[in-house]
Formats: sequence, structure tokens, C-alpha cells
Amino acid sequence: MDYVKDLFLTESFLVKGHVNTGGRRLTTFLNNMDRKFLEVHDATLVGVTQGDRIVTARAMINVDEILLANELIESAGDESLRQLSDTDGDRALVNLYFSGRLPIEVSGKMLKRAYDRADLGNQDFLVVTETSVEGLSNGKSREFSLIKRAPYLIVNRMRLAYVFDYSP
Repeated sequence: MDYVKDLFLTESFLVKGHVNTGGRRLTTFLNNMDRKFLEVHDATLVGVTQGDRIVTARAMINVDEILLANELIESAGDESLRQLSDTDGDRALVNLYFSGRLPIEVSGKMLKRAYDRADLGNQDFLVVTETSVEGLSNGKSREFSLIKRAPYLIVNRMRLAYVFDYSP
């Protein structure tokens, strides 16, 4: 049985495995990384276009290549969890489109103008709740349903090309 804790979507692969975050939430870990490559243990990479599968003990992902992420196992009590349970008053409905060749649209709620707020500090990875994902449905492997059904996703704001913000 595979131990899967974390999911990462790039333009080429859906990567599933686990990242040693030192007990921190994945969002916090990604936002505080000081290295260029993320180490994923017991990794399975599923090709986005062909569905080909690569299994390896360790995969290194260039952090800049990550479009979406999700952690399947959650720990309670840190700032990211409080943000997830934040009231709707601080959240806006958005549609997000990514740069690159993969036509993915993520709809959901995020902190108002989080994609362009300086007061959030150096946070390239943002949480979107109540998500809906379009563009991953054309016969992809069943693993892609994990992204499509996720209650929240972590998006790389540096890979966003267009944001439709429906906040007042």
C-alpha cells in the first residue's frame, strides 16, 4: 500500500508521495522553503498528457513548476488551519487561470486580493477553499480526481496568469 500524504500538480506530472515538513502545514512549509527543489519521498508521478506512471523512492520537484498542491493528511492548530476556517467576510469568490500550456481553471474562495497583497508577506503559495477544478477531465488517471475533489487547494500565485475576482 502506498503512503500518500501530499499531492503536487505541475504541467507535466501529478506527483503523489510525502514531504517531510517537520510537522508544519504544507502551505507554511512551501512558503518558507529556502531551496529550489522540493523532495518528495515514495513518489508516484502520473503524466498529465499520456497518463504514464513513474514510481521512485525520491523525486525532486522544482518549486517554481508547482501549479497546485494539497495535503491529504492534515494536522490541526497552526495558522493555515485558522485561515481555512476563517469567515467568509475576508474571502472572495475567484476563478484562477494558470500560465503555461495546461488549461486549468480553479474556482473557489480565497482571502480577498491575496494574489496581490503585500501585507501577506512573502507568500507565493495561497489557500483556496471550496474548490472546483476544470481542465483535468479528459480521460486522465483516477489520481486526478484527488485534485478535483479536494476541499481546498494550495495554489502557486507566481504561476497565475489571470484572476477573476468577484469581491465587491
